[in-house]
Amino acid sequence: MRNLLQCVEEAMLSNPRLHPQTGQLLQLQYAQPPAQKRKTISRRSLCESILRYEGKIPWADLTTIMHRGSELSLREQDRIVYVIESQALRNWLLNPKNAVLLIRGNSEDLDSGASAMSFVAAHVIQSTRQVQKSRLLCLHWFAGQHRNVRNDADANVHGIMRSLIGQLLHMYNEFDLYFIKRSTAIAIRENDLKVLCDVFDELIFQLPEKTVTFCVIDWLACLEYHQKEDVQFLLDRLRAIARHASGKESLFKLLLTHAGGTFWATAMFDGPGEILDVPEDGDGNRMGFNKLMWDAKVSNKIGHLAVRLKR
Repeated sequence: MRNLLQCVEEAMLSNPRLHPQTGQLLQLQYAQPPAQKRKTISRRSLCESILRYEGKIPWADLTTIMHRGSELSLREQDRIVYVIESQALRNWLLNPKNAVLLIRGNSEDLDSGASAMSFVAAHVIQSTRQVQKSRLLCLHWFAGQHRNVRNDADANVHGIMRSLIGQLLHMYNEFDLYFIKRSTAIAIRENDLKVLCDVFDELIFQLPEKTVTFCVIDWLACLEYHQKEDVQFLLDRLRAIARHASGKESLFKLLLTHAGGTFWATAMFDGPGEILDVPEDGDGNRMGFNKLMWDAKVSNKIGHLAVRLKR
């Protein structure tokens, strides 16, 4: 009987529901399943389904502007020469810190279809594309190509931000998109400009060390009539990036080109050398524009900037 009772006692104490020392019944402990890691949205889904980004548009616009450059009069070409020779452009390119530059063309003919300032923007973009094997990115938008607010879904400020984000995602494929939650995706689809700018800020912050990002926007002022507050908000956010040092030896260079003179949103551009006003006659001595001049004065400096990044 003693042996039998000992076996019963051992069997009861081996019950996982009993405390091994007191023999008291334990409260049932339901193991919590491990929290499932939230699935991160793919880069492709973000671009195609949420941003509705069409990669062909910015490059088609660039091709159009470059082609129109051949139609510029000698007087308009002199205006380009003035920009090339300016100290303001040189400082913007070579500044070892983030920099902002607004180039105002002060032209009275804004309906000719060809703008010297748009051509300057196009050449800056082309020059950055020609730099090989470098952490040098160039995001761009030609607002003048998207002025039809009735028939063009991109003829607005949030269309600009969707494109800039899409371009950035295609140029660098190692972003961690953990921060794109369901609420963020919904806000992007609804064209929430603040959320779009927040996403852009996060992506810029994630870029690797020693990355130079050029952001070139041409003729943003053409959207001010219908979207004055949005234009102001966008410029305020882009300037905030330019004023913030990344701490990674990376640079953010914002270039705005404007064919005309009046551009209300740029009243905030008050730093030294942030605005370049081009005389109406250009004062280029009727030399005309040529690619050799551009390469010597501008492209080479962009190339030197890329070389400096590798050190």
